[in-house]
Amino acid sequence: MNILFALHKQAASNSGLHVTSLARELDALGHDCVVATPGRDGAPLAAPRLVGYADVQAQHRAGRLFRDGRGADIFHAWTPRGLVQAFHEEVGPRLGGALVIHLEDNEDELVRSFLGASAWARARAGLYRKNFPRSLMHPVAGRAFLGRAAGITVLIEALRDLAPPGIPAGVFWPAADDTVYYPRPPDPALRQKLGLPAQTVLLAYTGNAHPANAQEVRSLYLATHLLNRRSLPARLVRTGSDAFGPDAQYQTWARTYALELGHLEDRRELGALLAAADVLVQPGRPGPFNDYRFPSKLPEFFASGRPVVLPRTNIGLVARHREDAFVLPEATGPAIADAVAEITRDASLAQRLAQGARAFYEQNFSWHNAARAVATFYQNVMQPA
Repeated sequence: MNILFALHKQAASNSGLHVTSLARELDALGHDCVVATPGRDGAPLAAPRLVGYADVQAQHRAGRLFRDGRGADIFHAWTPRGLVQAFHEEVGPRLGGALVIHLEDNEDELVRSFLGASAWARARAGLYRKNFPRSLMHPVAGRAFLGRAAGITVLIEALRDLAPPGIPAGVFWPAADDTVYYPRPPDPALRQKLGLPAQTVLLAYTGNAHPANAQEVRSLYLATHLLNRRSLPARLVRTGSDAFGPDAQYQTWARTYALELGHLEDRRELGALLAAADVLVQPGRPGPFNDYRFPSKLPEFFASGRPVVLPRTNIGLVARHREDAFVLPEATGPAIADAVAEITRDASLAQRLAQGARAFYEQNFSWHNAARAVATFYQNVMQPA
């Protein structure tokens, strides 16, 4: 099969890492994958091939987009956001192929979080179309786009509920890069480089904060503050950035307890950070945002073989409490602090959770298995019963 993936971000994003990992495995299975990105992507990847949106049509006309000179068998739109929808409307009729759309979030909830309730209501009523952010899914146009799909892929079972009725949906779980995220002893030199005193509990969080998860990320800073108040020295290492206006208390905690490393180009540094942490925490609580998502960092957390704390939603509904992970009803600041304190003070529990995390990863996460499942799904939507 000739498969064109259309990303809504660059290949170095979390979505891009999902696509490129999946495409490499599909290439290994004998398919021909091309990944289209909104700009000219300079990621040093031999396979799959990366092509900017603007170059797709020219390469297709020249017979160079796919190795056999044909068009696409599958056009896999990686989320129904406006940027991808517009790209499909421009090139899809020329390339051909069955339209498959990927859902990785509750897109409506993201729009509401980013734009606010008023703009969200106007968009739902069809009154907000001009200048609507192309980085989001328009609740009317995007729903129509989903309705034209031959199939929907989703990262977690709950997202099936958001697929249009009658359109088949296939579920697969993403994995991690096994060359980057794997169990290893913490590197004392890294902790020294970070300026961490002896006996300091290190929490690590690799990800951006934005309006949809701002309060969750804030709870990590609160938890670190509470641990220090309990005479349990702790520090939070953060990568990524804040795309919201943090309050004064948040900023105080950040200055006092956090090591803000920003965006790290080399993902091997992220792997080393996770391996050096004492506990890895995914904050949050059940609700319309978390119930329908699969946090991209969770496979990386589990792959690293460190104790994982997470809320009882999405993957927390599958992981066994105190075996695969420390599963909280809600991973709020006080609850996270309690969990980290218990894990830190109970060496046998920490060891069991570390071993359980890696075992859970090996049992549930595989790009090879994901690619085989997706390839089968493609065949089914190309040749419906």
